[in-house]
Amino acid sequence: MLAGECFVGCILYADDIVLISPTVHSLQMMLDVCSSFALEVDMRFNSSKSVVMRVGARFKLPCETLKLGDKPLSFVSEAKYVGVCLLSGSKFNVSLHHMKRDFFAVLTLFIRSVAVLTVKLLFCS
Repeated sequence: MLAGECFVGCILYADDIVLISPTVHSLQMMLDVCSSFALEVDMRFNSSKSVVMRVGARFKLPCETLKLGDKPLSFVSEAKYVGVCLLSGSKFNVSLHHMKRDFFAVLTLFIRSVAVLTVKLLFCS
């Protein structure tokens, strides 16, 4: 990913990491660096929560299995990062559908609780 003229290959937020690579081979090299570092500092990655998502013209084509340590990673068509749903495809894309759904669910609960409060106030007055 380019930020101005600088390539950004790793995005970190709290305990979440996104690795961005132009090739599968270089991504495997980045995963190997992460695995080595984790061993040095006695840290563990949860390989069951770690996935690979492809974006670009060849996103549908099969490719070699990527591994985090000795664990193979699954290829997915969407992945959630910091509450945003990233989508696999020929171009980078995100989905806000789940955020809208969650918003309206909370709004509905709020409206119901206000309605209940209003009814209680009417009958208690």
